Amino acid sequence: MRRPTLRAAAALLAGFALLAQVAPPSALAMLLDMPARPLQTRRAEPEPPPPPEPPPFPAPPGYRLPWPAGVPHTVTQGPDGSFSHGGMYAYDFDLRFEVIVAARGGRVAMVREDGYLGGCDASYGAHENYIVIDHGDGTAALYLHIDYDGALVREGQLVRQGDAIAYSGDTGVTCAQQGQSPAPHLHFQVQKFVPGYPQTETLPFTFDDVPETGGRLAEGQTVVSGNGASPHNTFYVFMSWVYTPRAYQRR
Repeated sequence: MRRPTLRAAAALLAGFALLAQVAPPSALAMLLDMPARPLQTRRAEPEPPPPPEPPPFPAPPGYRLPWPAGVPHTVTQGPDGSFSHGGMYAYDFDLRFEVIVAARGGRVAMVREDGYLGGCDASYGAHENYIVIDHGDGTAALYLHIDYDGALVREGQLVRQGDAIAYSGDTGVTCAQQGQSPAPHLHFQVQKFVPGYPQTETLPFTFDDVPETGGRLAEGQTVVSGNGASPHNTFYVFMSWVYTPRAYQRR
């Protein structure tokens, strides 16, 4: 019967005998007395922690387009527009029952979402739904014409830039251009913050994610948002695609 273990031991002894013949005695003694060393591995340096996010209130400066990044929309009326923006620094965008995200962070100061009527007559202004976000520096942002029951935030809640806050809709006076029938859209403006007042004096501002035009937009211009939405916005964006237009749910 073959004994592979004995053959291996014999080969090992033969190797040591050969080494003893060719190597000096001191070298052989060092080899036999060498202690076993543990395998040395290079310890990975820990990654530095990410820088802390700035507090949402008072909000860091800067505005971005009020819908999720990567999505294009068109300006249907700009500042001092001849139809309904006379003397106002405000924009209308063609969002049709789609998710709205915070253009700038802050504290939600006012929410109305119980209006469900919209049209071109001025009397429909009593049915406008809106969200007002206080930036903590004397200014606020107004998001107007949100959908019935379309708010995703509550009064007093802190939000960061890019957080989902509402679905756009067609409540209130929703003729965005002269001669058009009522249409869902988002009216957005920056204004002086006055507690308890949803609409106040508008203030000039620019969008940081449209640097090619200095942050200013023109009527008819189509722009792609660079507002990096928060991770939880994925659900709201998906739902706005599934239920577009959301108005069908309540009619």
